[in-house]
Amino acid sequence: MKKWLRNVNRGIVLLGILIIAVAIYLVIYSSNQSKKKAALHDLASDYVTSSSYMYVFPRPEEFISIMNGDSDEMMNILYESASPVFQYIENNDAIRKELVKKNLVFYGNALNEELCPITCTREVEEVQIEECYMDTATVRVYSQTTFEYKDKKNNISAENYATQDVIQLLYIDGSWKIVNVISSLNEYI
Repeated sequence: MKKWLRNVNRGIVLLGILIIAVAIYLVIYSSNQSKKKAALHDLASDYVTSSSYMYVFPRPEEFISIMNGDSDEMMNILYESASPVFQYIENNDAIRKELVKKNLVFYGNALNEELCPITCTREVEEVQIEECYMDTATVRVYSQTTFEYKDKKNNISAENYATQDVIQLLYIDGSWKIVNVISSLNEYI
């Protein structure tokens, strides 16, 4: 046995040990990434489906007067209507208010057209995890969104849009939380 150890190239033995260690690391890393991606996929899909609440004005009969009135009252109404999606968003009031504020462009476009969104449904078509590194992730979600609008004469019309949302997430306290959303819905109407 001693003779064999003297004749073995120690560098090759160390290289073999290193290759085995790297292979084990890569298998474990790949397994963890797969779990993260599955969790991100589910969270992003659920969020986009649930975010319909953020695009429906809760009091359609008062839409024009509220939108033209006090901005604080309007923000409070929109904030309350967005509360079902807050479970997905980081528990930070500033982040939540900023996400609601981004929808003002959508509601401003609706006001210009004198259309009040009364229903919204979103069906996820594809989820792409663009980046997942350590405790951050970026996910792009493609969906079909259907709106029903009521105009000032109480006529109801429907529109379909192909939309996408770019969702940025952080892994905080054992779960993924949304910290930013950029949605193409804010460009429509």
